[in-house]
Amino acid sequence: MPGNSTYQTTDFQEAIYLRKSGILFIKTEWPTPQQAVFVFKKPPDDILVAWQTGDDGGVRVVMDAADFFRSELRRRDR
Repeated sequence: MPGNSTYQTTDFQEAIYLRKSGILFIKTEWPTPQQAVFVFKKPPDDILVAWQTGDDGGVRVVMDAADFFRSELRRRDR
């Protein structure tokens, strides 16, 4: 796909935000075994600005809370 019609991110939380915002997910690329690149149809500018300014509809808060509780559960196994 031409570069202007797609948007790529390696940020897991941003990918979730884009999906939640209804942006068409195209594919995941793996440039290295440790890094995923999520490819979406190019979102409208207002969606990107909202992410950049923290107006993400709570995605970061929910993901940070999930990460906290995953860590808490792993801590039990130590």
